[in-house]
Amino acid sequence: MSANIEKRRQAVLDIINQMGTINFAQLEQYFPNVSGATLRKDLQYLSDGRQIMRFHGGAKSMPREPSFVSRSNLHREEKKMIAAKAASLIQPAQSIFLTAGSTCAELAKQMPDYPLYLAMDGLDTAMSLRYNPSITVELLGGELDLNLMRVSGSPLLERLDKLHFNIAFLGTPSFHPRYGFSYLSEITVTCLKKAAEQSEQVVMLMDSSKLNYAFTPCNIPIEDVDVVITDDMLDEKVVSQLRERGIRVL
Repeated sequence: MSANIEKRRQAVLDIINQMGTINFAQLEQYFPNVSGATLRKDLQYLSDGRQIMRFHGGAKSMPREPSFVSRSNLHREEKKMIAAKAASLIQPAQSIFLTAGSTCAELAKQMPDYPLYLAMDGLDTAMSLRYNPSITVELLGGELDLNLMRVSGSPLLERLDKLHFNIAFLGTPSFHPRYGFSYLSEITVTCLKKAAEQSEQVVMLMDSSKLNYAFTPCNIPIEDVDVVITDDMLDEKVVSQLRERGIRVL
């Protein structure tokens, strides 16, 4: 199996796991450059491997542990390396936004022992912090998605509007070199864009597996990000494209 096929099938699996249930028309919207016949083969492959359950006109995820736990077990070494690079950007007395997600949770584990203010929208990130009395933590309020371990909604947006950050650390489930950083929820994008607007520097934490060329209408444009921190496996062409657009890649 070629690397591109493997990445695409992983992207299909990720989308199904995050949405729970999806019909074929919805799936086609995520992969506009992939034929319907190819997507049906992908679904059959995943179904044969007992990774999804197919039904007439769509597919649904298999009963499994919460998706955050599943994601946290993938690409562990890459996430540790990305988190270490991110931690090196943090300076004492900074105000930081740290979003939900397995890579950001790894950054929480590696947070420097400085006096810091941390605002978070994820239970996973908050629970991953080591005890440090010099760090002030605010878990932002709102509606909790137990599947993604993320808080969102109007109360969070209202609170973000009153805050200022030196750095916002974001994560993404998918990246497309043309369309940017993709998410499955419009409210997630709205909240993360607000955090980015309130920040002097926006840093995206993204391992190379997120380059799967799937995209949704819910995107954060590349131009909204200042720094991308990734692993050593990201395609050099993509690295060059990001740098040409003024993005610092670490």
